[in-house]
This record gives sequence, C-alpha cells and structure tokens, in this order.
Amino acid sequence: MDPFTGCFITPIPATLALLRLALHLLDSDIHSDERDALITLAGERLPDWIQHREKKAEELKNIWNSERLAWDSYYAALDKLEKALSNHNPEAVSTAGLFKDILKNCRIA
Repeated sequence: MDPFTGCFITPIPATLALLRLALHLLDSDIHSDERDALITLAGERLPDWIQHREKKAEELKNIWNSERLAWDSYYAALDKLEKALSNHNPEAVSTAGLFKDILKNCRIA
C-alpha cells in the first residue's frame, strides 16, 4: 500500500494520493533516482487504479484488513512479552535479547 497509505482513510483518497505524490515529487530533499523510481511506479499503478476504482477499493480494503490483523497480532505479542519481562521470565529475557540482536542491524529509511 506504500507510499501514501494515510490517503485511504479519507473521503477523497485518489485526490489526496495524487496531491501527496505531486508534493513528494517536488520535495527538494528527494534524490533524482528516487524521484524517477516514484514516477515510474506511479505511471505503472495509477492508470489501473483510475480505470478500475471500485475493484481496487475492495482490494485495498482486503489488504488493509489483513495488515490490521497482522499489526494487532504484533502488538499483542509485544504486550505479552512486556508482561513476561516484568515477571522476569527467563524465556522472555532470551526472546528480548534475540529481538535486540535483530534490530541492531536494522535501519529505518
């Protein structure tokens, strides 16, 4: 659903997505190769979205529901881990250590 997922919770998602795309392309901090990739991606995706709006809206709803369930599961697992850590559960401590090892090599773009 990248890159403008927040557009789809509004009454005018297509208009807002196109506006955000235009503003993003005008951003002076974006590198030319990123701008070219975004224009290419938009050129591939937008015509199909515009021509098949109703079908695409249903697909997006299904994707959103699936992603929401995944995030709900993720946060439930974090809550469970935090409770177990507060009880000094050895398995939780080990799991937290594994997560830290994974995350130290991650970066947010």
